[in-house]
Amino acid sequence: MTDQGSDQIPNNEERSANLDATSSGINRPWLIRIVIILACLVGYAGWSLYDAYVVYPERGSEYASWAEWQYLGKSIEADSRESPGILRRDTAVADPVAELERLRSDEVESRNLENSQGGPRQRRAAMELAREEWLRSLSTIGRLNPAYTNFYRNEDEQAASELASLEPTSANAEAISGLRSRLDPIGPKDRFNDLNATWMTESPPAPLRSYDIPVNKIQAVICLAFSAYLLFLFVKVATKTYRWDPATRALTLPSGVSIAPDDLADVDKRKWDKFIVFLKIKDSHSQLGGEEIRFDTYRHSRVEDWILEMERVAFPDRVEQDQAGEDDASDSTQTPADSAETPPEDEQAKAG
Repeated sequence: MTDQGSDQIPNNEERSANLDATSSGINRPWLIRIVIILACLVGYAGWSLYDAYVVYPERGSEYASWAEWQYLGKSIEADSRESPGILRRDTAVADPVAELERLRSDEVESRNLENSQGGPRQRRAAMELAREEWLRSLSTIGRLNPAYTNFYRNEDEQAASELASLEPTSANAEAISGLRSRLDPIGPKDRFNDLNATWMTESPPAPLRSYDIPVNKIQAVICLAFSAYLLFLFVKVATKTYRWDPATRALTLPSGVSIAPDDLADVDKRKWDKFIVFLKIKDSHSQLGGEEIRFDTYRHSRVEDWILEMERVAFPDRVEQDQAGEDDASDSTQTPADSAETPPEDEQAKAG
């Protein structure tokens, strides 16, 4: 009768027990599938969030530290051999957002690439290219802030932003002094020496791509959204109960409306292979007349057996024909080896 799969084909004892039961439940194979999918989605979402908020920021921070070390090294080289005083005047970046935008402009970037190949501004150009990479790496991890570009021992974003916004006037002198005390500025050479102690012996991590962190966040949102949908679906199925009257073979829907075998105009199994069946109700039914009711027999246990039993009562000739068709199909699949095991009667007589 059914070709839905072995996990949905009950044996006679189970079918008899289902017909004696009075209420449906959650089908165990469906529940197991939902739990497995939900566990995978939540696990992948957790992994993506861990990458987005822990692994990638840490790796990006390490790379930004290495890029800063490279930049300071280029600055020191340019200061000593090409542009004296540039280390003190131009190494710290007061407005990193505007500076990165300037360095990324086609005109500046092409000029620096050209000058870095040779000429009187070769080291200055190399310094600016290194500065661009440093600021880009900070931007990738959300740290394009003066707290990370003005060489402070205490990288306090709020204090650094406040300090950057204050004009160096006598009225602001006390506030500036307090903020600088909180931030504890450090000179470019001292900063380079601190970083040099680390990166002289260690290799830098791979740089982050601009989409690494956002993509992981998006993946987590998608997985969690689908997980929420599955939880909603589980609650919906768990609270949707069908009831069965073994004596009258009547099926009561979650809405409280009952359907008896005599109410059936047809049992439509066009999607039977997908565990979906439609009951077409006769026009004479007082509440559901002329309607087609959809059932998902994979989500709800026992409902399949109840519908098949209603069909057997309502359309006994059809059920017998279906059973005969299945028997014929079974006979047609008999193999030559099976046929050879039982010789015709006349051959048996001759053998006797």
